[in-house]
Amino acid sequence: MRRFLENWKWKIQRFMYGRYGMDELTSTAVLISLLLWLISIWFSLRWLNTAAFVIMVWACWRSYSKNIPKRRQENDTFLRLVHKPKSWFGLQQNRWRDRKTHRYFHCSGCKAVLRVPKGRGMVEITCPKCGAVIRKKT
Repeated sequence: MRRFLENWKWKIQRFMYGRYGMDELTSTAVLISLLLWLISIWFSLRWLNTAAFVIMVWACWRSYSKNIPKRRQENDTFLRLVHKPKSWFGLQQNRWRDRKTHRYFHCSGCKAVLRVPKGRGMVEITCPKCGAVIRKKT
């Protein structure tokens, strides 16, 4: 049995050699496809089931593609589009986590987010990016 599994693993590795494989865009497409499939089952929507199937086929096609530069360019474009919302949600999560111990301010010069401990009174904050000095009450 062990030899069979090792042989099978080797065959899969050999098949995937020179192919693009999974990346963030493909993983997101698979996740969206599974969510649409579950919704289509829950609400009995045949057209949503078809959309989920099409997205899953597209994700598999991307994984097995041998046009690596094109797939990498698509993934980079996806990551650029997702970066701002993802970083905004991360900032909101940090603000919630630190709500009792820190205050967050925006630099008036470069709009960078600055984190300052609470309860220090009136402080001068120097932005590490642009060097602007801001006076705020914590």
